[in-house]
Amino acid sequence: MQNKGVIYTASGKKYVKEAIHSAKSIKKYNKDLKVTLFTCDQDVKSKYFDNVIVQPNNKHPQKYKIENMVNSPYDHTLYIDSDTEITASIAELFDFLLIYDMGLTNRVYCNFDNPKKIIFIDYIDKECYNGGFLLFNKTKETTEFLSQWSKIMNRNKDDEIRPGSPTGDQIPLNNLIFKENLLESLGIKYVILPNKIYNARPWCWKPMKEAGEFQNIKILHNKGLNVSLYTKVIRKIKHKIKSTYANR
Repeated sequence: MQNKGVIYTASGKKYVKEAIHSAKSIKKYNKDLKVTLFTCDQDVKSKYFDNVIVQPNNKHPQKYKIENMVNSPYDHTLYIDSDTEITASIAELFDFLLIYDMGLTNRVYCNFDNPKKIIFIDYIDKECYNGGFLLFNKTKETTEFLSQWSKIMNRNKDDEIRPGSPTGDQIPLNNLIFKENLLESLGIKYVILPNKIYNARPWCWKPMKEAGEFQNIKILHNKGLNVSLYTKVIRKIKHKIKSTYANR
C-alpha cells in the first residue's frame, strides 16, 4: 500500500511538544511510516515529522483538526490526537484499509458526572466513538463524511467550543453516525477497532493492568505522556502533600 501516513493537528508549545513525543514513538516502531504535522506555529522543526504544514492562526484547533483530515496529504491516513504514545508497530492498521474505508474506536464507558473522579464502568461505550482516533482512506465518500462533520463544527463560535459538550468535535461526530446514519447512507464500510489496543484512555489502564492486558496496548492516549518520569514523581508527591493538608 502506497502513500500512507499519520497526521497531527497541534499548535502552541505544549501541544507541539506532545505531537513531537508521539511522532518520535511512531518512528521508533514504524520507521517507514510518514508523519505530517498541521500547525499554526512558525518554524516547528523536528526530525520526527516528514512534513510540517503551517496554517493561519484564525480558527479553533478542533475546527482545524477535522479540516486537516479532509486535506490529509495521504491516501490512507491515521489521525490521532497529539497526547498519544505508540508502544509497538501499528503497521497492521493500514491493512484494515484494504477492506474497509474507515476505522473507529469506542469511547471508554465511564461515569463522567464528576470530572475530578471519573468512574470506570466498562471498556466499551457502544453509543459513542472517541474523536481522538480516526483511520480512513481518502475517497469521495469519506471526504463527504468529514466535510459534513467540518461544516457542523464551523457553525460554532470559537470561544464557545468546549470538549465533551455539544460544541466540541466528538458529539457532532457521533450524531452523524448514530442519529443521521451518515456512514451507511454514504456507503462507507467501517470497522470498530479495539480501544484497549489502539486508543487506550487512562480510565481503562487500571483494570487492564489488573487483568494482565496492559502490555497489549499499542496506542496510549492521555495528557502528560511526554512528561519525564522525574517530573511525574514530583507531581505525585506535590499532589499527595496538597491532598493531605486539604483534608485536615
